[in-house]
Amino acid sequence: MLAGKGTPYLPGSNDPVMLSNIPSIEIPLLPLSLVEWLSRQEDDYLNRFAIVRDAISERAFYPRLVLGDYFQEQFSALVDYGVEKGHQIDIRPGHRVSDISLDVDHIRICVESPDGKFDAIYDHVVMATGHNWPDKTEVQPGYFASPWPASALKSSCYGRLGILGTSLSSIDALLTVAVSCGSFVYDDTGTMRFHASTGHENFTAVMMSRKGLLPEADFYCPLPYRTPSVCTQEAVNSEIEIGSAGLLDRVFELFKREIATTDPDYAAEIGLNCLTADTFAD
Repeated sequence: MLAGKGTPYLPGSNDPVMLSNIPSIEIPLLPLSLVEWLSRQEDDYLNRFAIVRDAISERAFYPRLVLGDYFQEQFSALVDYGVEKGHQIDIRPGHRVSDISLDVDHIRICVESPDGKFDAIYDHVVMATGHNWPDKTEVQPGYFASPWPASALKSSCYGRLGILGTSLSSIDALLTVAVSCGSFVYDDTGTMRFHASTGHENFTAVMMSRKGLLPEADFYCPLPYRTPSVCTQEAVNSEIEIGSAGLLDRVFELFKREIATTDPDYAAEIGLNCLTADTFAD
């Protein structure tokens, strides 16, 4: 049996329209990068998630279900590599740890499996408990405490939808319900519009935020990061050696010079010369 994909990437709990919040370029080193792995997939797989082969990019955001398939395959590859190098690795899906106790010279865990209960002894135990969702998220008729599992929203939500919050999770909820009540299509002008399907013509949705804010958009930055030319580690260390008096202001001057050198237009636009460490964030 293969190890599971994890709750954030699990089919049924997540809808294909739910996107991950990390692009390939931000995923730590694995046997294959996400871009390499996607490029090896069959057309049928890519079409299932509306992924255009020629548009596969290390900076694009892909469905969580895609990352689940990717991570599961990379995990299996790492396990195989470890065994090949002589490590003893035992993967036991479908097992539940019900208790952990610290003995004098070892750690005992109580395990429940399809074949019964047993104890296992280890020198070290890492607890990666993951997510714990309630068995029923519809705590009142029509009121869901969580957008997961997505299947519950798709089968129960219709008409007027209110979403408390404007976070990424609320966007997940909105898209999940929207695609179950209609579809997003481009019109003749290239503008994407929502078209309700038959029986869902009265579908509307409102996202409500206490502060009236949307999640910050992901911004572009070069990776690996550019090496500073002014605000270098050596320059900062030199300021530290001078003493703590006025250290923040002196380092901030290095920071200002770095920005002015790298992007003078941006520096002029925000009036960088007039800003201090206390007013820069404003």
